[in-house]
Amino acid sequence: MSLDSWQPTRPRPSWIHRLRRSPKAAVPLLAWLAALGGLCWLGPLQPARSGACSGLVASDETTVPSPAASTIDCVLVGLHDRVAVGQPLVRLASGQTVTAPTAGTVARIHVHRGDQTGAGQALLSIVDPTPRRILAYVPESARAGVESPLPVLVQRPTHETLGHTHVHSVSPSTVRVPERLWRDAQHEEWAFEVVLDAIGTERPGERVLVQFRH
Repeated sequence: MSLDSWQPTRPRPSWIHRLRRSPKAAVPLLAWLAALGGLCWLGPLQPARSGACSGLVASDETTVPSPAASTIDCVLVGLHDRVAVGQPLVRLASGQTVTAPTAGTVARIHVHRGDQTGAGQALLSIVDPTPRRILAYVPESARAGVESPLPVLVQRPTHETLGHTHVHSVSPSTVRVPERLWRDAQHEEWAFEVVLDAIGTERPGERVLVQFRH
């Protein structure tokens, strides 16, 4: 054979390249692997049909204001602490002590030691320890199914079941969804606000999953 007539031999494509060029070739290959090692091929994944949406456990909230302009000397309670009526909450550098106007759970603390505060500025927020409602946010595409008389399942994000409840009311138009429930922090979301009756096992302010049965 002369050098002029010699042509390099093209290597045979590997099975990986064959799969890339022809995905259908994967079917007999996966069947063969299944016979050897018990591989189970379920086919393409389909999105699960679910009416679950995010919600928040709502409760009556009381904001405790500063009685005067001053410096925060000490915050006497912690987040999620239970407080009684008249319990000391915040001590000001002026010598005044701010007390709880109502019993409940400390939901938010707006100030810290050393902060400057003005008269009427919010110091902390207290929520009623017994939630009265759950707020769920339903996209427009699922609006038609939320007034069903069937019970509504409420779970924690860990899928711990809290119980069943019923729809109390639905907003007449879409509302802005609370930021903590947005899927993307950069894009605000709008949905129908569905008010559900409280169950009794939820915690004030916690996030829940609400499942509407269709």
